[in-house]
Amino acid sequence: MGTARTITLGATSANQALTSTCRFVSLICTGGTHCHFTIGVGAQVATVASHYLKTGERLTVSVPVGAHIAAIQGTGSSTTLFITELTQ
Repeated sequence: MGTARTITLGATSANQALTSTCRFVSLICTGGTHCHFTIGVGAQVATVASHYLKTGERLTVSVPVGAHIAAIQGTGSSTTLFITELTQ
């Protein structure tokens, strides 16, 4: 496993660069009801039209080299996105 990261989400998109050796990420959000996220090369901006992740559900996806992830809070209370970088 690689680096563990957290992003505290709000109404404005928050962007996080991933390490250069990261090939997959495992995502889970807590608090609120859900979050929206996007992954791509270079800085990203998440919107309510971005991918949906329900609170408490875990998702593992592949990412490109040089990836960034951005996320915003859905509805409800304060939301945190937990990111586990995976190298293989």
